[in-house]
Amino acid sequence: MPEGPEVFALAYALRKYGFNQYHSYGKHLFTGNEDWSFGLNGRVHLLRDGILSKISEGYIIGANKPCSSYENFISLLGMSWINEDTLFNDFTIMIETWKTSKKTLATLILDQSYISGIGVAWGSEILSMANLDPSKKACDQCLNCLPTILLSLGTTIRKQYTDYIDHLSKDELYDFINEWFHNLYRVRTMNVYKKGKKIVVGNRTWYHP
Repeated sequence: MPEGPEVFALAYALRKYGFNQYHSYGKHLFTGNEDWSFGLNGRVHLLRDGILSKISEGYIIGANKPCSSYENFISLLGMSWINEDTLFNDFTIMIETWKTSKKTLATLILDQSYISGIGVAWGSEILSMANLDPSKKACDQCLNCLPTILLSLGTTIRKQYTDYIDHLSKDELYDFINEWFHNLYRVRTMNVYKKGKKIVVGNRTWYHP
């Protein structure tokens, strides 16, 4: 499943290829006139003339919604986890509001109206690094290190993807975009997702050391 970092990588690769109308925010791709989400599917097809289509197959495929501008596109979402313009203070202010919440940390970190771009995969990594339990209430845990981890991990992942993409030739970029869903697992590195202990929270499977 593509989350914020992976959609960022797709948009970055498209712009490197020469199509500047593509931008990412959270788990969404802005195509210039549409907002695409991907659900559990991450397959796209790029023609040489720049026409990009989403291959809609599988259980949950995400939606394509008309959108007049990038500003309108991002206005309904929370701050972007992977966006380089999101600052430590932004994360700090948001996490402060969680400290008294009786919701589970899994519920809060998946809510895209708070922080956009985190799913179960990267959420498992973030909470593992912070030594936090997704199944426990936010108010019962110490969240002080969470803003630092959100910022540092986001920066590291963004650099990992951009460094990889920057070294691709034009033809390799084209193949990367068309094989994007498979490249998610080729490029990104995770320490706990699908490797740690399974924790089911709200019908979603999380991983924890």
